[in-house]
Amino acid sequence: MDFQKLVSQRHSTRSFSNKTVDLSLIKTIIEEAQTTASWVNSQPWKVYVATGQALEKIKEDHLNLIEAGKKSAPIFPVLSRVDWQADQQKNMANWSEALEHSQLDQVEFWQLNRQLFKAPAILYFSLPKDSPDWSILDMGAFVQTATLSANNQGLGTMVAYEFVKFPVELASALEVDSNYDIVIGMAIGYEDDNPINAFRAKRRILDEVLVVKE
Repeated sequence: MDFQKLVSQRHSTRSFSNKTVDLSLIKTIIEEAQTTASWVNSQPWKVYVATGQALEKIKEDHLNLIEAGKKSAPIFPVLSRVDWQADQQKNMANWSEALEHSQLDQVEFWQLNRQLFKAPAILYFSLPKDSPDWSILDMGAFVQTATLSANNQGLGTMVAYEFVKFPVELASALEVDSNYDIVIGMAIGYEDDNPINAFRAKRRILDEVLVVKE
């Protein structure tokens, strides 16, 4: 696919069909993501893929933990919306307002989060526990490259905090290397026909994010 078209069409898929994603496609996506630049070519990432019965168990446990009132404890602290800078708060408020004024079922929208978007496969991205802060930048680029690669293969993706709310339980289920932490997850699969997938978040105008000095 043309790169400009690929980038402009990228969006978050919030409801997946039950069609299985071929493991060979996932391997291709990760291979392409490995072209991502990193600090002195450190390539700090390790990816865990959950599908089939393993993923169904993760989904079941995730929902049970939420319903039991388990407090989330992600590797990175979560900042309350009111503690973000004003510009970011405005962007989040605009997103929430757009969602509220859409014709989407609000209950279903958030229920899909709890169900991990019904994804047939989830990629869990991990970093060494003793990684420098710079590795987070590398990981972000790696995940974005994986996202674009997946989209180029005709797959939808969803990168979300929801996947890593309970890292201790997740690490046990995935048998994660004890020297690594799962930092983010990405659902991957084929979009279903749920109207929720048509929801798009607006982006800031260029002049608000680009500063040119000549």
